[in-house]
Amino acid sequence: MLVKKEILECVAFILYKDDKEQFHYVGTAFFLGEYVEDINKTFTYIVTAKHVIAGIKTKQNDGNVYLRMNAKTGSTKLILLNLEDWQFHEDDPYADAAVFFGPPDNGETEYKCFPFSGLANVTILEKEEIGIGDEICLTGLFINHFQ
Repeated sequence: MLVKKEILECVAFILYKDDKEQFHYVGTAFFLGEYVEDINKTFTYIVTAKHVIAGIKTKQNDGNVYLRMNAKTGSTKLILLNLEDWQFHEDDPYADAAVFFGPPDNGETEYKCFPFSGLANVTILEKEEIGIGDEICLTGLFINHFQ
């Protein structure tokens, strides 16, 4: 399956720094966003699994989450986000999602936001007859492949 370049530009690695100043890769995040023409503003959300952020909280860490993103210079850049600014689902403790509201940086990185209109829901799955056995694209940190 060919993964579109636009999808690859919507993801970042998640790291934390331990008490020995060592970085550890623990997951990935993706960017969701929507441009609102009336106010000329894009709302950006960084999304990952709740267990990734909750896992960092159980480790000796510096209180931050780091995103490794592509820099506009062609290299990569670590973006620091406050660990306590990640939000979990208020009503469902079993929802494995964590969200950070806001763009990740001051414009030094290159990323794209996946539009909300591109997300699949039950109606789309039924209409497109997507089900068990169909190929899908899943971004994530596959431990055996990132090193």
